Amino acid sequence: INCSLMDNQAFNRGGALNNIGGVISLKNTLVARNTAFEGADGFGTFQSMGSNLVQDTVDMIGVDQASDLVGLDPEVENLRFDVGPTPVYLPLPTSPLIDAGQNDGLAATDQ
Repeated sequence: INCSLMDNQAFNRGGALNNIGGVISLKNTLVARNTAFEGADGFGTFQSMGSNLVQDTVDMIGVDQASDLVGLDPEVENLRFDVGPTPVYLPLPTSPLIDAGQNDGLAATDQ
């Protein structure tokens, strides 16, 4: 929930996520610009809780909620280390991420 999984790589499967059993739930999660031999962004079965942006779902099953953004470029800046206590990917003004998340059931503040 509320994660950014970007610019990772795996030799074999699932550049960011490799689910070989169990359940991986995604909500308000950005998965993009990852690389792998199979499943650049992810490999296996997932449970979408909505409002995810996943750039490459070719080998991902279950990223299928109406609020999921699939196959889109997230349009973010490169990883920045000068914005706060943790590195962030800031969305560009034209990013499909802007106002695309869900706030229900989440903390009022983050960091």
